[in-house]
Amino acid sequence: MNIEFDYSEIRKSINPHFYPLLKCKNRYLVLKGGGGSGKSHFVAQKFLIRTMLAIESRTKLRPLLVRKTQPSLRESVFQLMTDYIDLWGLTSLVDINKTEMKMSFEGGTIIRCHGLDERNKIKSIEGITDVWIEECIPEIEEDDFIFLDMYMRGKSKTYQQMVLGFNPISSLHWIHKKFFEKKMPDSYVDESTYKDNRFLSDRSCKVYEDLINQDENYYRIYALGEWGQLQHTVYSNYEYTDEWPEQYDERIYGLDFGYNNPTAMVEIRFKDKVPYERELLYRSKMTNTDLISWLASAGTDNDFIYCDCAEPNRIEEIGAAGYNVIPADKSVKDGIDYCKRQRPKVLRSSSNWKKEIVSYVYKKDKDGNIIDEPVKHLDHLMDARRYAYYTHSKRTDPGFFILK
Repeated sequence: MNIEFDYSEIRKSINPHFYPLLKCKNRYLVLKGGGGSGKSHFVAQKFLIRTMLAIESRTKLRPLLVRKTQPSLRESVFQLMTDYIDLWGLTSLVDINKTEMKMSFEGGTIIRCHGLDERNKIKSIEGITDVWIEECIPEIEEDDFIFLDMYMRGKSKTYQQMVLGFNPISSLHWIHKKFFEKKMPDSYVDESTYKDNRFLSDRSCKVYEDLINQDENYYRIYALGEWGQLQHTVYSNYEYTDEWPEQYDERIYGLDFGYNNPTAMVEIRFKDKVPYERELLYRSKMTNTDLISWLASAGTDNDFIYCDCAEPNRIEEIGAAGYNVIPADKSVKDGIDYCKRQRPKVLRSSSNWKKEIVSYVYKKDKDGNIIDEPVKHLDHLMDARRYAYYTHSKRTDPGFFILK
């Protein structure tokens, strides 16, 4: 059966800035951009358009979509792909396996999503033709890139391409050296900002514009899309680990509510007076009903969940569902000071945690002096962990282990 698509309506959903990149065939397409530029949406669009062209020409592609960890993929890249499949009316042409995050299209193209914490599974995939690496900075290390480049060797009747998308958080990152200082052969670099996204609301645009009043470096990175030099970070008192204690003395949680912004939750386990910490939830568009349903499968038992006290109705509803939710003490300065006295071991797979911690910096005043107040941006997990550590430290109930 011959299938032909009408691309006229699809074109309307693509930002004009990115439209020429549909024809880019370089092996490496590097998308450096500020916040809200629409670069991730474009990559999803390009991969689907290439899939549609493959269906029309009766060829096959084997794209691989990756982030550092499998869970972070589900709420970002996989969700974005399935959203566009639905929006563009392609559902009748694809079988979506939500468990494996695999999209099998008519004609033989298969798009897979895998975290780099599953390297052995990636090695077993035959004929990878294309790769999309999302959140390259700060998640992806150079050896991850080399590994993926080595396995992108499938035969293609069109071209092979690796797409790397990121915010330019630090010019010290290996991506800057490889693609901007040395200019790797067969690469094309595109730079974009929120101004290139015609679908961004005025309210969202103002968020980026207002960063100039909070932190010059944040403004440079997320509004202007320029390379940053992150300094005066709030926290440096942590280390990453691959070990997660199954046996522990106590367990607590911190929860920061969101909707358009992510709902974020951390889990902290104390073992021999050492806190172990991991990102447990980082998801947008969650209603309270969604959150309660998620908690039912999260295994929080009757442990304390310290929540944003600015949402008393949400706390009351979650409590009525049987969870031990406690309004947090939201004192920022005192909470940060307490968190600085901890030395947590953070599970290495906590990808959004890693992105937030390196971006969590102090503001500067108009004279360039650092002030004792963090920039209010990309801080959802940072708030959640502060709620947990600080509020729990103030409990005086006998029998509770309190880290001093």
